Amino acid sequence: MSETLEFKALPTVSVGVELELQILNSRDYNLARDAADLIGLIEKEAHPGGVKPEITESMVELNTSVHAGYETLVQELIQLRDIVANAAERLNLRIAGGGSHPFHDWSDRRIYPTERFKQLLELYGYLAKQFTVFGQHVHVGCGSGDDPVYLTHPLARYMPHFIALSAASPFYQGQDTSFQSSRLTAVSAFPLAGHMPFVADDLPHLLARHVCEPAASMRARVADLEISDELDRAVLRGLEKNREQRPATARIFAEELSAGLEA
Repeated sequence: MSETLEFKALPTVSVGVELELQILNSRDYNLARDAADLIGLIEKEAHPGGVKPEITESMVELNTSVHAGYETLVQELIQLRDIVANAAERLNLRIAGGGSHPFHDWSDRRIYPTERFKQLLELYGYLAKQFTVFGQHVHVGCGSGDDPVYLTHPLARYMPHFIALSAASPFYQGQDTSFQSSRLTAVSAFPLAGHMPFVADDLPHLLARHVCEPAASMRARVADLEISDELDRAVLRGLEKNREQRPATARIFAEELSAGLEA
């Protein structure tokens, strides 16, 4: 995979949608490994947007075109929905949305055979199969790479609202999870998931906080976290802004972390 991604700036604000859908068999509505057949049938006819494979063979992703407003976006989504549903019917399959399938077994999933997905399997192991989850992503085109980072902060206060809107996955592997959106727990297992560490009203102050302010300890972020004082201190030493106060070598840092885990 490429080591860097170039930001594609857009001259005006735009919007597009990715929608991940479940492919079900028509017998017991378990997930079916028929993404390749479904996509192959859809590709035989012209259609707007795109219908693409996702990380496992039991899901597809719908991509809309880029739109200047929501009216045309909704029209295209309706067209894509009807095309996918009709193709599934011809293959005796069913299509569903929702955050996660209520009773599938993640270990039964098979990675869709593309190079990118194979690399993700090698990188994340069993987490890749557990990422058989479904959602809708609304993409907003911005004028620079700084704008999305800045916009993340004011939008963060509405996270409970977004979670409430996505409350569509209370069951996982046949169990009541006691969550309304168990999909979030699958996403949070990935190393790149988490919260933005600092919040500020503008980009200069945000950068200044990153440079100058000490990182919060793990216990400060999660009050009931059961870790030793030694581990908490070791992690904070690794995040010190002043390099003279950080562990001198990676080996020393690893030893401090090991000692903290054993304490």
